[in-house]
Amino acid sequence: TGDMNPANDKQTGSVTVETPPPPAWTQKPNIPTQVARKFVSSGGALVGVGNNLYAFRGNNSNEFYKFDGSNWTLMASAPSTVGEGGALCYDGVNTIYATQGNGKNAFWAYSISTNTWSTKANIPVTVKGGTGLAYYNGRVYLLAGGQRVNRPNFYTYNPSNNSWTQLANAPTPDNIAYGAGSCLAELGGKIYALKNDGTINYFHAYTISSNTWTQMPSMPLVHPYLGANNLVGDGGAMTSSGSEIYAIKGNGYNEFWKYTEGTPGTWTPLDTIPRLNSKSVPKSGASLGYANSKVWLIKGNNTQEFWQYDPSLGLVTMITPTINPAQMSQNSEINKFSFNIAPNPIVKNAVIRYTIPQSGKVTIKLYSITGSLIATLKDEYQNVGTYSMTFSTKHLAKGIYFLRFDNLVNRTDLKIIIN
Repeated sequence: TGDMNPANDKQTGSVTVETPPPPAWTQKPNIPTQVARKFVSSGGALVGVGNNLYAFRGNNSNEFYKFDGSNWTLMASAPSTVGEGGALCYDGVNTIYATQGNGKNAFWAYSISTNTWSTKANIPVTVKGGTGLAYYNGRVYLLAGGQRVNRPNFYTYNPSNNSWTQLANAPTPDNIAYGAGSCLAELGGKIYALKNDGTINYFHAYTISSNTWTQMPSMPLVHPYLGANNLVGDGGAMTSSGSEIYAIKGNGYNEFWKYTEGTPGTWTPLDTIPRLNSKSVPKSGASLGYANSKVWLIKGNNTQEFWQYDPSLGLVTMITPTINPAQMSQNSEINKFSFNIAPNPIVKNAVIRYTIPQSGKVTIKLYSITGSLIATLKDEYQNVGTYSMTFSTKHLAKGIYFLRFDNLVNRTDLKIIIN
């Protein structure tokens, strides 16, 4: 067990340390509100437009905002109040399409150049939580949340003639309807749907040319840096960068994932979402957007929080080194390096676990967010194997820290949050 009292750390006095990379998640200016204490909740939605972002606050408001990278600006109000099932998508030219949600079938278009809204043909069904929009090649695609199983739930809208067409239903292999947390995104000319609470986090791809759905690898239940089985729920969201999909589970979990197309496609766990307090978690109204090579997040859950994720600064790196077989224990099946901590965020105690496929000196150090060395938790020679140690926060203030693992072959930084 590592001693977490900085006073007991042998490294004292003036110490020069290498500053950890900047955090991938950065908090940005809060999204505004026109009504005191009513922030982003059900119906919150975010969409990237070039280097800007546009957002519904939801929460039964008609507030619509633009973020230019520095500041929020209140834009023309939506035609009516937006609630559960509110969603946005961008046509890549000048128009943002939107659903009202709230059990209504209203569908709107927003002109970016004129800052005006117009009403379009009603959606064939009323929509609620779990509604998603995506745009591809001149058409809007809509996942209609809140429909009963086996009822129509997937449509396309043609702007050229202002009409809707019913498409093949998004699958429900668990016999549970698409509800709050279900979401839609376009990638590589396919439309992807992530499903809410069920038995697993079902993920399907829609092929436009054949009007068919294909089951893809489900979003994993367990994020390796949290260590619990979690299902997508209220506040689940996706956004596309054009080369991959970024996703959150919502449901009060701070998990963050990336999906990359392939055969059959892969999910990668990313830096967990910072948590400032017990309410600071993605839930009702949470939404993701992609702009300026960054992923953006509004957390919903009646908070104003707005965050940016820089994929180039992701701290969680898993390295599998090339190892001489002669260096491996003949009886060991361990062949991959890993390093994680759970739970994260941490309230009192957590467990650090790591596997080393090559014997050697291991150091694990704790740094502050500014790069100051707080404590050395491990500094010794260790043989090939899997290890665990208790991490106590008894002597630490709440905030963001970094754990750095180094054994000369593998070097990894983990961002941790102490609540």
